[in-house]
Amino acid sequence: ATSIGAEVQRPLATVVIGGVLSSTALTLLILPVLYRLIYGQNTNGGI
Repeated sequence: ATSIGAEVQRPLATVVIGGVLSSTALTLLILPVLYRLIYGQNTNGGI
């Protein structure tokens, strides 16, 4: 983009996309692993 404000939009878009990707990774990967480490393996076979 070459319009007024384009120099602000590109870094802002980078930050927004990084936040979306990192929050997705946190939700789908890191939090379940931490939950398993804290509360241990579920031994009753289901929820």
